Amino acid sequence: MTPIPFQSVRPEHDARERCAAHPRPSPAIARSDPRWLLAVRVQLLMSGQPCLLPRHRERLEQSAKRLGFMPIHAASIIAIAERSVQRGGLDRHASEEIASIPGPGAGTPSALGMWLWLTVALLVVAAGVIVLARWG
Repeated sequence: MTPIPFQSVRPEHDARERCAAHPRPSPAIARSDPRWLLAVRVQLLMSGQPCLLPRHRERLEQSAKRLGFMPIHAASIIAIAERSVQRGGLDRHASEEIASIPGPGAGTPSALGMWLWLTVALLVVAAGVIVLARWG
């Protein structure tokens, strides 16, 4: 059987040559950033597979939720990492895309913030009741 044109007969050899010819730049985000760590976990779980297995995707989404990621942000990071791994691995472009996604806890109200808003709302209501009782 003849090989398909433009397709490598020895893909592992070509991949090593590409990596040697083009050293990977450092990521645009810190290696300890939870977004980057989630992407690296995607790469480790794919390890030679064309895409993530459903059970791996569910496990990643659950761990991202425990870390404080919103589901849409976790799904975006997983998709970016999966696409990047399919192209050859996590690179600078993928790290820049991942860096643009909010980290864990971003966009979710903190407990202190919620108590503050509740206190302000109660004070406004109390002030309104006092004003109505006095002049109403």
